[in-house]
Parts: sequence; C-alpha cells; structure tokens
Amino acid sequence: MVWSMQVVFLAVFWVVFWVVSWVVSWVVFRVVFWTIDASNAKQKLMMEKKQLIRSYCRQFKMGGLATSLDLMLIDAETNSIGYLQYTVNLFQAEASHREYNDVQKRLKSARLPHFHDLNTYDYTFENGLSKVRLSQLRELDWLDQIYNIVLMGPSGIGKTFLAAGLCADAVKKGYKAYFRTMEEIINMLKMKDYTATAMADFKRLNKANLIVIDDIMLFPVEKLQAVALFNFINQIKP
Repeated sequence: MVWSMQVVFLAVFWVVFWVVSWVVSWVVFRVVFWTIDASNAKQKLMMEKKQLIRSYCRQFKMGGLATSLDLMLIDAETNSIGYLQYTVNLFQAEASHREYNDVQKRLKSARLPHFHDLNTYDYTFENGLSKVRLSQLRELDWLDQIYNIVLMGPSGIGKTFLAAGLCADAVKKGYKAYFRTMEEIINMLKMKDYTATAMADFKRLNKANLIVIDDIMLFPVEKLQAVALFNFINQIKP
C-alpha cells in the first residue's frame, strides 16, 4: 500500500512538474516572442520615419541633414540631447554641408592646378619668400585693399604654386577668385562673341574679386589682343 502511494505520488509529481514546465516555457516563449515582435515593430516604425525624413530632405534639397541623420540620432540617444539642441544640430549639419558644397563648387570653377594647398608649403625651399611674409599674404589684406601682386623669378621656384595657393585661400574665404593662364584669357576674349562657354567665363571673370593670371607675357601677344586684355582688366570692378 505504501509502495502504491509512492508510485501515485511520483506520477502526480511528474505530471505537475511537466505541466508547470510546459506552462513556464510557454510563458517565457510568449514573452520573448512579444519582446522580439515589439522590438521589430519599433525598428520598422523607426525605419519608416527615417525614410519619410529623407524623403522630405530630398524634396527640400537638404542633403546635409539626410547624410547626418543616423549619426545625430545615435548622438541624441547616447547623450540625452534635448529637442532644442537637437534641432540646432540638424541645422548646423545642413549649413556645414551647404558651405562645403559651395566651396567645392567655387574651387572647381576657379580651375586651380592640382597642387595649390599652401599648408604643404616647404619653407626650407629658398625662393626669397619668408614664412612671415607668406603668412601675411595669406591673410588677404592686399585683396581687400585692391592691390595687385606680381610674382617674379626664374622657372621652377614655385610661382604658380604660390599664386594658386593664394587663389584657393581666397575661394575658401568667400571671395570670387579664379585661376587662368594668359593663353586661356586671350582665347576667352577672342571667342566670347562666338561661343556660350567663353561668354559665360567672360561674365564670371568680370565679377571676380581676384583673377590669377599665370604665365603672363610668356608668349608674344598681338596688339589687338593686348588692347583687349587691357580693356578687360580695366573694366573689372570687384
């Protein structure tokens, strides 16, 4: 009898244990599934909102905001940034993006040679230009005062590099600056009445704050071309 009771007790125990284990497993499974489902739904909703924001960015041509969106969201969540500061950050990202694109566009329009970064200037190279003097030139006070600068010297001492570098500095500081060779300007003056490209460049240079003319007087110029060049330079009003 005692043995039978033990068997019945064990049987009941195992049934109860199995039922409880099954219920617990089911509950845990449902909780985990619900959590995963809720997380997926949240991610899906976030992705839809991001796509909507990017759609508005394309509509209003706000490429900087669209590019910085993910990083700025992570930064806001990580550092608990408030709504006001987050809005400021968005506009700063867009402003920086537009400023960068504007500078790149104007650098392209300037037609600078490949080497034009004066930050890479080798001050050990002897060409008569000291570091102090170059720093003064890069401040561009001479440009504000409408002074002309002539770089003279034998070939290979870096005249083109210096001129292009000053032109690049001017572009980055917001001036309308362009780099052209003497030959390019002469050809532009000859062709401006015949081609739209030459006329567009003529109008662009007419509004310039700075025009760098490389290789000036490197080749002989006819009298009519010299007069046209003089008149062109004389009529520019920065």
